Amino acid sequence: MKRGEIKTNRVMASKPSQNKLFRELTEEFIRQAEIKNLSEWTIKSYTYHTQYFIDFAGHELMCKEISMEYLIKKL
Repeated sequence: MKRGEIKTNRVMASKPSQNKLFRELTEEFIRQAEIKNLSEWTIKSYTYHTQYFIDFAGHELMCKEISMEYLIKKL
C-alpha cells in the first residue's frame, strides 16, 4: 500500500509520524479521541498524562528521539 491510499477507512499518513514533534502527535491523538466520541473523562486523562510526559521530556521532543537512553538522561 502506498502512502495516501485508503484501506478500510484509514488513510496512510503522507509523512512518517517520527518526523513530528511529540507534542504535535499528541494533539492529533487527542483530536482523534474526540472524533471517536470517547468519554470526556478519558480525553481529560489522555491530555493530562501526555502533557505530564511532555513537561518531563521537553516541548520540542521529536518522536524519533524517544528512547530509553534519552529518558534515562532526563532523570
